[in-house]
Amino acid sequence: MIHDRGKRKWSSLMLPEHVEMLQQFYTNDTKKQKPILSEDDINDLEQTLQQAVITKQQVVITYYKNDTLYESIGTIHALLPLEKKIAIRQDSITLQLYFQDVTAIEIISDSVIRKSHE
Repeated sequence: MIHDRGKRKWSSLMLPEHVEMLQQFYTNDTKKQKPILSEDDINDLEQTLQQAVITKQQVVITYYKNDTLYESIGTIHALLPLEKKIAIRQDSITLQLYFQDVTAIEIISDSVIRKSHE
């Protein structure tokens, strides 16, 4: 069996500056830029949000936080205009998101929900 030392084998040949640059490269590689939304995109988000509040349907919300895009599934529990937040209910947990962090909202149709529970 071959016992390879992997990265340790080459680390003695690298300068500390190179190691630091590689570490920065790997951390920057996982970071994502926040998508820039146009006025039309924001209007679409607002319309979808209003429809989801009125119909009380489940939604998939994509939001940006800490250099990463996340998705959350739930129902819109409340709109908090003074705080500029959206409250989303997921089972027994309520998640509050700033509206400026939301990048996409999609209403989940009832047929998709039924298929996922079957």
